[in-house]
Amino acid sequence: MQSPIVLPSRQVNVVDRSDVVVVGGGPAGISAAISAARNGASVTLLERYPYLGGLAAGGMVLVLDDMINGTEITVKGICVEMIERMERKGLAVVPSENDRTIEFRDTPEAWQRWARWGLFDFHVQSSPNPHPVCYAAAFDPDAFKQTSYDLLTDAKVKIRLHSWFSSAIVEDGRITGVVCQTKAGLEAIMGSVVIDTTGDLDVAASAGASHTSSDFILTTVSRWGGWTPTRPSASSRRSRRSSRRSTTKPSA
Repeated sequence: MQSPIVLPSRQVNVVDRSDVVVVGGGPAGISAAISAARNGASVTLLERYPYLGGLAAGGMVLVLDDMINGTEITVKGICVEMIERMERKGLAVVPSENDRTIEFRDTPEAWQRWARWGLFDFHVQSSPNPHPVCYAAAFDPDAFKQTSYDLLTDAKVKIRLHSWFSSAIVEDGRITGVVCQTKAGLEAIMGSVVIDTTGDLDVAASAGASHTSSDFILTTVSRWGGWTPTRPSASSRRSRRSSRRSTTKPSA
């Protein structure tokens, strides 16, 4: 292993201050930012990519599902607002209310109308009958991006894209802001409350919050195009244990 290098200390300009700073512009971050703004807080939303929506948009998810318990819609609020806005533009498809009723949701006719969009409850083991049609939405990913912008703009949320979280600013044991890497270099955004919606606990971990890391390593499975947990080799585990002992051993 090569010796580490020491970077010179740098001054970071504070470019914005808000009551609430939300780090991560996926569905969770969008909802957090809109909710805070609608409750009267000034809000800044940071996103590392040049668009909003996270995997729902950039990952081409295409279907919002698992929002029901039987025929009851259990996911509502801002999510439904987004769906209805996309519907009005002709950029989202939702099964009709009639085809989602107990009487019709698992009929072949309902299946034929909505199955090609993926708008059915795939958790129900109903073979040989069709999976029941349910409240779900097939959507255009670019419509999801634009609708996110529209809702955030309506709520007067300040949006900063191309802002890759770098480190948390911690004072007296609490986060008071974050530093992001941007096209202009490092920039600091300060906030009374910082909400971590990175999906990977980046902000909280950087601030020193306690967390648990898995002993498993995710490796790509090219055959299936997905992920599978793979346990590290015995030699790798021994190396890591030795490294931990050496880094925690008190100096003489």
